[in-house]
Amino acid sequence: AEREVMTDLAGPLPDRVRDAWEAYEARESPEAVLVKECDILDVCLQAVIYERDDRYDPAAGDPDAFREYADLDEFFATSEPRIRTETGRDLFERLRERYRIARDA
Repeated sequence: AEREVMTDLAGPLPDRVRDAWEAYEARESPEAVLVKECDILDVCLQAVIYERDDRYDPAAGDPDAFREYADLDEFFATSEPRIRTETGRDLFERLRERYRIARDA
């Protein structure tokens, strides 16, 4: 879905824009790896913030939306396998621990 949107949005732009996005997605450079992992870790950071601020209420909205996951665990379940670097894994574990502390408080 992202690729379709990117093709549509980047259509009138120079090919180098689409090429840069493809390199980012494929993590073909150290810079792309850094940016992609920061993007993934940002999702986890948002889960920590939501949990700390009590902004997540599973009773609101579609009650089956997160039935496979407890609380906001989905953020971490989908992010963990996508982290490739040691530093990224370390930061991921720190965020997951902070999330668990906030969730279980």
